[in-house]
Amino acid sequence: MMTMVGVTSTTAYADTTIGGCTIVAHPNATRFTDCPGAFLAATNLSGVNLSFANLSGANLGRRVVIGDWDGRHMGTSLAELLATRGHEVTIVSSAFFVGMDIVCRAVANQANEAPAWC
Repeated sequence: MMTMVGVTSTTAYADTTIGGCTIVAHPNATRFTDCPGAFLAATNLSGVNLSFANLSGANLGRRVVIGDWDGRHMGTSLAELLATRGHEVTIVSSAFFVGMDIVCRAVANQANEAPAWC
């Protein structure tokens, strides 16, 4: 059975059920949002932690913002995947620049030491 979610403006601060799909507010490896095939294009998910979420086949809408809070490969990999699927992707990062950890590791491997800005 596929659950379709379609809400004009909902922001989840605690576990919230939208059209039969439970958006888990504080997910972990054993308790997470599980909404394959969900229609989330019109849902405001800003501030929602979708770590560990199963959204396979979900409609996220044309524009997507990714929060990359550790500068590692996950944010850039997800951005690339979504861009190849036709989404307009924006990455917001707390790192000095997007993908900083990837560059630091590459530079450190070549120079046998990390630059001071890493």
